[in-house]
Amino acid sequence: MYISLNDLGLFIVFCVVLIGGVFFTIAIFNLNKLIKKLNILLDKNSTNLDNTMIHLPQLITNTNDAMKTVKSGFEKVQCTIDEIEETIAETVVAVSEKADNIGIYYNTFTDLVKIFADMFVKSAKK
Repeated sequence: MYISLNDLGLFIVFCVVLIGGVFFTIAIFNLNKLIKKLNILLDKNSTNLDNTMIHLPQLITNTNDAMKTVKSGFEKVQCTIDEIEETIAETVVAVSEKADNIGIYYNTFTDLVKIFADMFVKSAKK
């Protein structure tokens, strides 16, 4: 008694279909358990979900108002920072000019002291 290739092919197809059917049954069983758990969870929290859905538009409005307030605050802070930056820049320029002026006054003063010292030294030699 020999097994033909046709019979062997049918046996392999039957085994594959049988294994696929078993996996499909297991998947459907697990999916059914998941759906039951979701139904229980929804039943337990249905009042909370209903309240959330009722208050959701108000929550969105409050969130938008809060974001507008925060944006306004950031704009005010940005304006303040810009003014502080401008003031600091002006102060640095003014201090730099004063330092230059002090340097000029110092040089002038030392030149005057040298001139007077030279005058006294020359008059003492005579």
